[in-house]
Amino acid sequence: FSLLSMLICPICCESAKDCNMEALGCGHLVCSSCIQRLLSNTDIILCPYCKESTAKQSVRRVFITSVDADSICDIIFSFFRSWSIGLGAL
Repeated sequence: FSLLSMLICPICCESAKDCNMEALGCGHLVCSSCIQRLLSNTDIILCPYCKESTAKQSVRRVFITSVDADSICDIIFSFFRSWSIGLGAL
């Protein structure tokens, strides 16, 4: 299981392991191909998730490696594991 395989573009559904991702101003990720298609007609992009607008110059390339994603996944699982143990004490 890899978190990298769970990060997908909300427009074309490509996995981050198969394409480059870019972050919009709101922090949501979209693949570079979809960003380029969207920016071909305008300088403002609406996030497909939250509809927040992002100017062309605010879009940032995100470099994600499988090591980063697996580390993030471990942190998330550890958090939920400790959180669920804490709930047992209530």
